[in-house]
Amino acid sequence: MVTQAGPLTAVTYVADRAHPQYAGKLAEGEIVARIRQGIGIAGSNIDYLANTVCHLDELGIADGPLHRLLRQVQAKE
Repeated sequence: MVTQAGPLTAVTYVADRAHPQYAGKLAEGEIVARIRQGIGIAGSNIDYLANTVCHLDELGIADGPLHRLLRQVQAKE
């Protein structure tokens, strides 16, 4: 992508809800547990979630499901 400041490189992730490994339908407690233990090549799931919530805040999206999920993940630390 090219912006007024020049070229911009971005990374995107796509969730396939039909994939057998899609975890969106797990119980909330199980989602929290998996986020707390998950680490991939891009870092920990906790950091990824926290960064996503931070960017939502920057966009003026003050609260939502990811905000609630982050609070639950942090509460279990």
